Amino acid sequence: MYVVERAQTDRTGLLIALAEDDPDIRWMLKEALLGAGYDVVELPDGLALMTLLSAAMTDELAPPDFIVADIRMPHATGLEALQALQRTALTTPVVLMSAFMDGETRAQASRWGAAAVLEKPFAPEQLLSTLSAAELQPA
Repeated sequence: MYVVERAQTDRTGLLIALAEDDPDIRWMLKEALLGAGYDVVELPDGLALMTLLSAAMTDELAPPDFIVADIRMPHATGLEALQALQRTALTTPVVLMSAFMDGETRAQASRWGAAAVLEKPFAPEQLLSTLSAAELQPA
């Protein structure tokens, strides 16, 4: 089962699925998200993200409000998760991040409907700003 860490404040009431295989980066981003009022489910790799999406598609679990995923992860990439999500009725916005960004990867992310792509390294504030802007976009 998935553990949801609740923010100290209920400022947003939104749940973020955070998929990042580097534990230090995942911890730093989780702390920034919690501090900004988001609830967070930490996912250590692409398989955990795909399993969460599968559970959300079968109504075993409420879908997250946002997915923040590394592009390069073991077992499944963030791009594969984005592509799988596009084949469902879920409309969860996806923010992808990568230290290995190139034009083709950015084009694939755009083609498959990523809400944003962040190039590592980036400041946690950049992720928060991206999520805040995405909240204002109509679904």
